[in-house]
Amino acid sequence: MASGFMSIIDLTMGPDNKLYVVELDEQSWLAMQLGKGTGGSINSCDTRTWQCSQIATGLPMLSAAAVDGSGKVYAVTHALIPGLVSVDVVP
Repeated sequence: MASGFMSIIDLTMGPDNKLYVVELDEQSWLAMQLGKGTGGSINSCDTRTWQCSQIATGLPMLSAAAVDGSGKVYAVTHALIPGLVSVDVVP
């Protein structure tokens, strides 16, 4: 099983059969609330070996991710702030 995650807020599977783990903030939910967070991350995990690699980091108030049929990963940021939600493609 994968380990080392601090604040998982979402999980999604991609067409590559990898599990994408979304963390609200690398430091913790509390650190984000106190203004001491470093941003969220998206990790791609091989479900056979549970080896994970970070594909995006420092995403502000990250709350969800989605993977389309071609493998593009989309991140939802600032969703907890009315009027500021953003959906962006993760490079």
